[in-house]
Amino acid sequence: MRKEKNAGFSLIEVIVSIVILALLMLPALNCYISAAKVNTQSRIRQKATNLGQNLIEAIKNSSNEDILMQFNGVKEFSLIQNNLIGYPDAYQMKAFADGGYGEYINTGGAYVRTIPGDGQSSIIISGMPSVYRYAPPIGRSTYYLGIEGISEGDKEFDAFITIDATPYRDSMKYPDTMNNYNMPQLTELHQKGVTVLDLEGFTTTWSDDTESAVYDNSRSTDQQAIEYFVNLQEAYQAYLESLLSLGLPSPVPVAKYSLEQIKEAIQKDIQISVQRLSGSTSVMITCKIEYTCHLDVNHDGSEEKVTYELYEETYSISNGGDHDCLIYIFYTPSGLVLKDILNIRNNGTNTKLVLVKQSGTGSANLSIRKDEQNMAITSLYTNLSTGELDTASLSCITDYHMISRQSPKDRIYRMKVEIFEAGAISIGDFSNCYASFHLTKENEE
Repeated sequence: MRKEKNAGFSLIEVIVSIVILALLMLPALNCYISAAKVNTQSRIRQKATNLGQNLIEAIKNSSNEDILMQFNGVKEFSLIQNNLIGYPDAYQMKAFADGGYGEYINTGGAYVRTIPGDGQSSIIISGMPSVYRYAPPIGRSTYYLGIEGISEGDKEFDAFITIDATPYRDSMKYPDTMNNYNMPQLTELHQKGVTVLDLEGFTTTWSDDTESAVYDNSRSTDQQAIEYFVNLQEAYQAYLESLLSLGLPSPVPVAKYSLEQIKEAIQKDIQISVQRLSGSTSVMITCKIEYTCHLDVNHDGSEEKVTYELYEETYSISNGGDHDCLIYIFYTPSGLVLKDILNIRNNGTNTKLVLVKQSGTGSANLSIRKDEQNMAITSLYTNLSTGELDTASLSCITDYHMISRQSPKDRIYRMKVEIFEAGAISIGDFSNCYASFHLTKENEE
């Protein structure tokens, strides 16, 4: 800068200097302002994240019915504690046809029994507090829940919760699993002396632990038996060929049976033994499956058999009830042509045996045979129909109604918790989501 007789800077020089300084400082100032805004947004999102995580933990520890009762004002609202502004404005919401959301009810601080049409309540004892249960309409599988005015530090938020069972109703993706499974209703599994025999589960597994897993029955006992008899025939044919190749005398060549011929000649015999151990209060329960092929596949002059030992365990019997031993058998009808057989051998223990038919493609009828000794009593309960048993077996059944099969129900839900700026629910603006959480939850009843 040029100085004139040491009289300082001219006005123009000062203005130019200020402009230059401003130009130099402007980027730094912009960075500072941007950083401040980012920090502010980060703090808001961190608070929203903390709030969402707290909600997720509360949801995981509650049944769906308990959550819905809280939103209906029947139970004390406890999903969020001590950080709501005033009374919690908690809504159950439903989707309108136009895609918007509307309130079912705003409690406004007043307790209500249930949402009209969405639940039932009843007074068990006259004059006593009401006992409530939540009974949603048939077919209801998705719930939308909203909470307004949640205070997290110095910031307010709205929370929007979606409970949705429909992703796990896909019968193509989840056949006979998830929310499509007809769950057997069993009784008395809590008692002592209980044995559970999962005949398929002994030798079958899930292919992996992902959602796309399939039930792998390639090593089921049915499949193993078929392979055994086929391999027995192949081994005999190979033996004949080896004799011919060596020029040695050999039996007259015989025709090979086809795979279907072998399968049609196989019979499955499930054998359950209840053996009271001499001089003790214990009983040994064993389970094995014997397969007989009514063809002489290796031409040794006899039918072929193969046996698979599945289970053997000793239990202390449970005295004092109407039975000393309780056995559950999970049975899937085989895909074989001949009737399946269930042989029950009991040498002296009062036993309740529950035969639970599982879903499957097999259609073989079942023949039941009981061999009881020493005053043994074997009561047999099943969900098999009379048409699935041969005539001689009908007298073996004590009751067909102890087991019921529920229609498919929603057990697995996809949960989503979204945190928005306060006021989002009241105006229906869900465009600015601070935090979103997803989880899969089993409904605990």
